[in-house]
Amino acid sequence: RSMGERVAAVVSQGRLRFTHFENCALTALGACGIRLTRATGAYWQQCLTRIMEMHLVDADYILTLDHDSIFRPQEVRALFDGMEDRPDIDALAAVEVRRGGWMPLFQTVDGNGRMRIPSREEFAQPYLRLKTAHFGLTMLRVAALRRLPKPWFVAVPDERGGWGDGRIDADVNFWHGWESCGNTLYLANRVVLGQLQEVVTFPGKDMEPIHQYIQDFEDYGRPKGIWE
Repeated sequence: RSMGERVAAVVSQGRLRFTHFENCALTALGACGIRLTRATGAYWQQCLTRIMEMHLVDADYILTLDHDSIFRPQEVRALFDGMEDRPDIDALAAVEVRRGGWMPLFQTVDGNGRMRIPSREEFAQPYLRLKTAHFGLTMLRVAALRRLPKPWFVAVPDERGGWGDGRIDADVNFWHGWESCGNTLYLANRVVLGQLQEVVTFPGKDMEPIHQYIQDFEDYGRPKGIWE
């Protein structure tokens, strides 16, 4: 079967969506012949679970997307080729960083379970073993997903029962369960995912554009050097 027949793409979206994501997803997935299953609702965990369950029989791989993912057909094909070449990889994620910051949206740990920063030598390899990842552009092996006990997405509060530091978000907890049932997770070091985010553009003193993340505007106000 072709890649398009073997891969099912899924995304949980709100009622209001990024047009750029829609255009990107339809163009990239269409070029690969991959169908996209969408779900809309107040609870993304339930939405994503339902549409992933739909493809436990008719697909070999499930490709998860976020509503703000930006990617090309090349990235999709690279993930598919990686899964085909490495049967020991049960999930393969693209490289992604947090909006408005430098932090990567994946974690690696040492032999004692402590978080660590991978070396340049590790990033020079095609793949990197991970502890947790994201769902922006990640390919899951359906046979491995069948091994994962339900519920798949469960958030765990902090020690005080709140949602501050020490909590485990539902997406992160998914990967904890993924590892616990013997599944593997890797990063495709040459597959890079873009992420949409809101930016404010002001005119500078000489009418040159000054760009500012919307979160910085809300936290600190307008930037210095704008037209007065």
